[in-house]
Amino acid sequence: MKKTILIILASLGLSIGASAASIITQWNFNSNPADTSTSTGTLIPSVGSGSVATVGTVVTTHNPGSPSDLSTDNTSWRTATYPPQGTGNKTCGVQFNFSTAGYENITLSWDQANSVTANKYYRVQYSIDAGATWIDKDVVINNTLLASWITPIATISFAGIPGASQNPNFAVRIVSELESTAVGGLAEYVAVNGGVYSSTAFLRLDMVTFSGDVAIGGEVNILSEPTSQVVAVGQPFSFQVIAGGGPSVITYQWRTNSVAIPNATNSVYAIAAAQFAHAGPYEVVVANAVNSKTSAVATLTVRTPLGLAWTGLSGPFWDTTTPSWENTTPAAAVAYAGGGPCSV
Repeated sequence: MKKTILIILASLGLSIGASAASIITQWNFNSNPADTSTSTGTLIPSVGSGSVATVGTVVTTHNPGSPSDLSTDNTSWRTATYPPQGTGNKTCGVQFNFSTAGYENITLSWDQANSVTANKYYRVQYSIDAGATWIDKDVVINNTLLASWITPIATISFAGIPGASQNPNFAVRIVSELESTAVGGLAEYVAVNGGVYSSTAFLRLDMVTFSGDVAIGGEVNILSEPTSQVVAVGQPFSFQVIAGGGPSVITYQWRTNSVAIPNATNSVYAIAAAQFAHAGPYEVVVANAVNSKTSAVATLTVRTPLGLAWTGLSGPFWDTTTPSWENTTPAAAVAYAGGGPCSV
């Protein structure tokens, strides 16, 4: 069951799960070096490493930051231009990509301030493949009726989420959500103050902090297995594995029929044009300084492209009663099932 976080007072932040021991990555959005201006800032993490991006139509600037940041250069990340009423559910917000390698029991916390006409429902989503796919986590609700800072608005725990720990491709985003999918109700955005929602209202974030416990042992784990494929001769193919675990470097070695493939030492093994000789079972051995693991077997099937020959009658209409195309590999004939004018 997904959790819903309800903010009753501006001073209240509700924690889901235990707080973690170490900061992995943090964004305070302050200029570096400091310039004492709250209208300028940076998107480079103040602790650790990672990247940020806007989602959908959102545009950003910098504004004065949260009171929990005591810096004289205190700056926040101001976001605006959210979807018009009733449209674009969970398509607009902000995204954070970073590595959890060497850490487990990941948590996220952040300070938030809204315009009173901004949406009060936001969905936290996570990805274990750098943002290729997203999974819903908790709903965060700003029910303060105010535009003041909430410090923090929530602490979200990813403990027990498969792929969240020790993953170099972990990502989280915070997106605006309709009431109907957030908590049930109307398919519309609801303003923080209970009044009329405005897509031009702003959302400010500060002190975005990802924390975690240092993983014991630091063993490598396979988070996403390679999958079997079927291609025709001449088509490209690729296998991919996602692995994580521990602070040490992860290495990769792809194999076919249990024999190592020369120079196939990345997380992706790709061939531009498949040949029959490429068909067979594939697997990859991932390793770090602590241990190694072998992936599940993924099978590549390579097929002969169809050789088609036209055998139908010529004229202004398709011949739909007799075979029109012949598959020469192997020989077989099929009548065209359409109709109407044509030109060949």
